Amino acid sequence: MSNSSPLVFGVLLATAGVQLLDFAALDVLAIFSPDYLKEVPISDSLKAYGRPIEFKYIVDQVKGNGEAPNHVALTGNSKVAITDTLDSVGYLDYLFIPGPPPSYVPTADTIAFIQKHASSARAILTVCTGIVPLLYTGILSGKSVTGPLSLIPFFKEKAPDAEWQARRWVVGNNGKLWSSGGVTNGLDMMAAFVKTIIPSELANTMIARADINDRGQDYPEELLATIA
Repeated sequence: MSNSSPLVFGVLLATAGVQLLDFAALDVLAIFSPDYLKEVPISDSLKAYGRPIEFKYIVDQVKGNGEAPNHVALTGNSKVAITDTLDSVGYLDYLFIPGPPPSYVPTADTIAFIQKHASSARAILTVCTGIVPLLYTGILSGKSVTGPLSLIPFFKEKAPDAEWQARRWVVGNNGKLWSSGGVTNGLDMMAAFVKTIIPSELANTMIARADINDRGQDYPEELLATIA
């Protein structure tokens, strides 16, 4: 049966901008909320497995910074409203990081924020260049991880102690670190991730209805050859 207490997902958003399709992977979570499931033509027994999810949209600034924005820009001339700053948000079950520009360099406050929640949260999930802020934190050492194929050589220079894998998505640190490759690989990763927090009966049903095909973790060899 469903758990009435919401899972709290913090979404770390770079003021430098965020890729819309990376951000959109959150919707794979949202379709399991009881409010969403009310409108879905499935059995009540399946709907009972839904889970409330609370999203915190966190800008990479501290509250005392007068330049902290109310919104963060996404690609496609869209934007998302901010609910929290680095120092205003409380406990997070999960930290989700959609991709900023590859040239993004996190501030000391952002680095400390990620390090804190790497210890306290159940897991960190990154999509595409969402792995970039983690390059500066030291938390990737010895961890299995991935990112956009074409940028992995650059990432290896920044975090040589990480175990970089050329895969669509990777789970490292005993399930506490999920990372994906390019933008649409965020959907691949999230479709796998939800099966760890939602009972399989509902998870499989909704993933199938969303037509998120299981492409597996490995890229086709012909694609890898174009990047090499």
